[in-house]
Amino acid sequence: MLMSRILIAILVIITLWVLISPNVVSEHYYDSNNVNIDNDVEIYAINLKKRYQKRENIKNQFVEQNLSGNIFDAINGEELNLDELKKHGVLDLQRSKQLKKRLLRRGEIGCSLSHVTLWNMFKASDKKYFLILEDDALLTNNFKDKLTDLLNELKNTKWDVLYLNENCLKHFGKKACDGPPYTENTIRPNNVGYGLYGYIISRECVQKCDDVLPFIEPIDSYVIEKSFADRDFIVLRSKNVLVDLDKSFVSDTNPVI
Repeated sequence: MLMSRILIAILVIITLWVLISPNVVSEHYYDSNNVNIDNDVEIYAINLKKRYQKRENIKNQFVEQNLSGNIFDAINGEELNLDELKKHGVLDLQRSKQLKKRLLRRGEIGCSLSHVTLWNMFKASDKKYFLILEDDALLTNNFKDKLTDLLNELKNTKWDVLYLNENCLKHFGKKACDGPPYTENTIRPNNVGYGLYGYIISRECVQKCDDVLPFIEPIDSYVIEKSFADRDFIVLRSKNVLVDLDKSFVSDTNPVI
């Protein structure tokens, strides 16, 4: 009963966020001050409670990399009431099947809800950026210094999403995944690729993504499609991979409905 009430509360919060979201002031664009990771960036790693090995792995990386990271308890797709999701306008399986030729997996729904809940939390925070990781993320050596340099390089530019991972080449090929340089160490790729296991969002991003609900596709596909459809939605990728995927862990988005 308690879990059901929590899930309904989450749905109401997310739905209200979409319906009554105030305009987001892009005060952090063109900020002349250098970015400080500890002060300006909130860090979350999404983790299912039952995946304790993944949780310990990412927590250990936070310690090793001197990062003030938080664990976000992922929404478990296996525990969701799909009828309630549809009722609250969070999920449209019929449209999903029509457009994508398959139903969304429960794991994909839970994952998408987890990411969007963090986007909502970002709106209520005073941080310049949110860094969102998944618990199978593998951070590069000297991650904090590299990320600081990258964000400072971008501080006088406009952007919405910055991918620190790369999962495009093997799916779409080099030509599709390339793109013009945006800054010295970033590109604006033709296709950013799948996977949201290491990315940063700016404040204006959450305003532009007020059409995320109802879900008709996985959240990573939503970002891809939005970058195709809206040239004002600026999605970048670091030329150097700062977040890799730890392939020793199994994905939790595969079980079907």
